[in-house]
Amino acid sequence: MLHKKKNLMSQLLASYEMTVAAYTPSLQREAEQILRDWLQDKQLEAGDADEQPCREALALSNQLGLEGFMYFANGRPAGFLLSEELQPGVWVIRFAKGLVRYKGISQFMFHHFALRTDRQMQWLNFEQDLGMPNFRRTKLSYQPSALIAKWRLQFS
Repeated sequence: MLHKKKNLMSQLLASYEMTVAAYTPSLQREAEQILRDWLQDKQLEAGDADEQPCREALALSNQLGLEGFMYFANGRPAGFLLSEELQPGVWVIRFAKGLVRYKGISQFMFHHFALRTDRQMQWLNFEQDLGMPNFRRTKLSYQPSALIAKWRLQFS
């Protein structure tokens, strides 16, 4: 069912030696460069998408209780993922950015994160799609168990 994603990940692994490091604030500079390059890959301007909240999360990861990983292809920063455990066994991916030049990096990051053995994981939440059709299609391509309706309240 997820053969295309597995094939993309296999292409990445055939082309690059992948290494992973736990995210710490000492990797913030590399992660911010990935964020800048990711914005350029997506042809987005500074301030678009979730750039500012992502920068804050990278800087304040310890205070916010975020955990994550930096992913390296042949020793070069290729992507990062920040997550939060909402309750035992329930994780949410807050931010995940991978560079387009490393085809299959997103699939590799999600696969690595889902299979990590240091924490119990029963549910993985990819958060909302921010009303972005491409993001929604990508999320649906992972064949989620459930979609939860989101509500937006507006106070007058």
